[in-house]
Amino acid sequence: METIEIRPINQDKELDEALDLWSGVFPKSRAFFEQRIRLDPECGDETTWIARVNGKLAGAVQIFPLLLSYNGLILKCGGIGNVAALPEYRGRHLIRTILKHQTEWMADHGYDLSLLFTGINSFYKKEGWHTFRVNRLLLNVNELPEIEVSHRYKIRDFEERDLIQVQHVYKVFNALQVGSVIRTDEYWHGQLTWRKERNEKFLNAFDEDTLVAYMRYETTGEGRLDLVECCFLPGHEGAALTLINRIKTIGANVQSLCVQFSEQHFLQTLFKKWGAHAEAYSGTMWKIVRFQEFCKKIQPVLSKRCKPIGDASLLIRSGMEEAVIHLEGGAVAIETPGESVICQCLIERKPEDFIMDVLVGTSLDQEQYASLFPKTSYGFCQSDRF
Repeated sequence: METIEIRPINQDKELDEALDLWSGVFPKSRAFFEQRIRLDPECGDETTWIARVNGKLAGAVQIFPLLLSYNGLILKCGGIGNVAALPEYRGRHLIRTILKHQTEWMADHGYDLSLLFTGINSFYKKEGWHTFRVNRLLLNVNELPEIEVSHRYKIRDFEERDLIQVQHVYKVFNALQVGSVIRTDEYWHGQLTWRKERNEKFLNAFDEDTLVAYMRYETTGEGRLDLVECCFLPGHEGAALTLINRIKTIGANVQSLCVQFSEQHFLQTLFKKWGAHAEAYSGTMWKIVRFQEFCKKIQPVLSKRCKPIGDASLLIRSGMEEAVIHLEGGAVAIETPGESVICQCLIERKPEDFIMDVLVGTSLDQEQYASLFPKTSYGFCQSDRF
């Protein structure tokens, strides 16, 4: 009879085993995985989970703890990455068991959301994650219009001495975004190291001696250049244009540019105007870890959004989860339903639709509900993926 262990690692030797497993399963170097974990101050033994079968390491999954901004509110998110099992142990539900225990651990430790990136959505949907439906825009470099740029801005590569100014631009730009990562100094320094494994480049735009915009981008093997992050100070959209103008001249092998920003982002709007091709992207999945607690957590934001359009109690049902949202006098209160419920309106949302409501705003035509979940600017940057 087999003995199976599912647990976090309890010594550095086990992390070394997990690193060997990941570098053997994925087409990435061991350094790629090691830097991402060891340089992230939030990663510790309790965030690396393993499965052992008869004492042998058979699978491993990493939690990447993140703090996200939700219109100024701080949410705790567990990123799920490095999901792998050795081929000879597949089919035994080891990964599903790890994910189940990790979800329970995140719930016990106050996590609000979980996020992952994948190409096998059906597998993770069974474990409670839901596809986040967005479009990315692709534009052939030859179709870029002539850009009238201001000579006011000077462009150069990022240098370490620029970091304090870059942090300021990022913080100002993302102050009211939904889903942007709250980056500590340690996180920034770690990210600037592990980004090198992704072949990422970094350009800054200056107005005299002040950094007013920056852009991070990655090249792919398909002749495509992905713009993974672009932030600028208010009134300096022209600096973003100047950065685009510089990027289009970077290499002869670049055939197209790809952006995946929020619908409200200046460049997303501009690429649409330029006739960029919209391509559905479904590689991001989210999970609400504790539904009722999450609704109560975002209550301050909902109260700010609430419009005095009439008092009501809304019963929100998402899958098997429920919460009652009371709207009274322009204020919001959240209640966990008991055996009996009194409400004026029942709102039924599929879990994947409720995730979209929370992160980008609802498409539902119900006045009170729509006032709580208006169209918002989704700010998770591709440079923060794991």
